[in-house]
Amino acid sequence: MKANWFYVAMVAASVLLVSCHTAKETVSGNDIRGEWNIVEIEGTPVEAQSQPFIGFDVANGRIYGYIVGAIV
Repeated sequence: MKANWFYVAMVAASVLLVSCHTAKETVSGNDIRGEWNIVEIEGTPVEAQSQPFIGFDVANGRIYGYIVGAIV
């Protein structure tokens, strides 16, 4: 009976430690803000007359971009 509680406690401690570790690796809005050029999709270069991009306006909670005319 004591062995079962020991294993339950070990599993709970492991889950707790892993969950704390992943919280430190989250991406903040400041890491992605601004405009990003799209140069390839799934390893295939993007060919377009105008460079496609995606933008992240963190302050206003907006995502915008341009992809018209892109050939993948």
